[in-house]
Amino acid sequence: KGFRVHGWNRTRARGEDLLDAGLQLADSPAEAVREADVVIAMLSDGDTTEQVLHQVKEAFKQGATLCQMGTIGVEKTDALIAFFA
Repeated sequence: KGFRVHGWNRTRARGEDLLDAGLQLADSPAEAVREADVVIAMLSDGDTTEQVLHQVKEAFKQGATLCQMGTIGVEKTDALIAFFA
């Protein structure tokens, strides 16, 4: 028994190798986060992280926790904190 894991990648093929392990590969970031209690974002840079997270804000489930794991710098981190506050 474990967790259902939904994932999304800008390059879909990079997530396909995890399908056999049970990954539910989403077609969009919003689809990936819609039912999640915990969302882990690990994107390539601050601009990309900001762009993707701005797109999915309305899809987040009430009370969901966002764990931003990318190296995006203090300014982008502060901007995201303010955006989601």
